[in-house]
Amino acid sequence: MLLDKAIMAHIMIPAVETLNRKDIEGVRNLLRIAL
Repeated sequence: MLLDKAIMAHIMIPAVETLNRKDIEGVRNLLRIAL
């Protein structure tokens, strides 16, 4: 399934920002929401 770029950006930008804060639990929560 291909996501359109707006949806992808909406998921990836917060994920990258969270990674930059090294907030692994936050990343897991984001992925749980995204999937």
